[in-house]
Amino acid sequence: TMLKTLLAAALLLTLIKLLLWCTAPLRSSRDTALDEDAREAWLKRRPKEQVQLSIIIPAYDEAERLPPTLRIMELYLRNRKKDDATFTFEIIVVDDGSNDATASTAASIGAQLFPENNL
Repeated sequence: TMLKTLLAAALLLTLIKLLLWCTAPLRSSRDTALDEDAREAWLKRRPKEQVQLSIIIPAYDEAERLPPTLRIMELYLRNRKKDDATFTFEIIVVDDGSNDATASTAASIGAQLFPENNL
């Protein structure tokens, strides 16, 4: 119950950040082209089966806070998968030009916690 409350709070904060990110001014055309390349690469790697839960994490300069957030999510998702072996999920971390190591942190912690490539 405490874990579910923490996860719900983390997801709520993530949704708020996502809303703030979506209302930000449009980026330059160069950045948009880079986004399209990243989108195409992601679509090629995306699982072909139906995903039941997609968690999208907008992250800007979050290298420090991203690992604990992903560990909490991993604990919840693993427990949920134990309860229902058919449960599928994906976690998408969106890094919009961070000045720190957000992207590499997401990739390394993702490989460690989710070796089946759900991140």
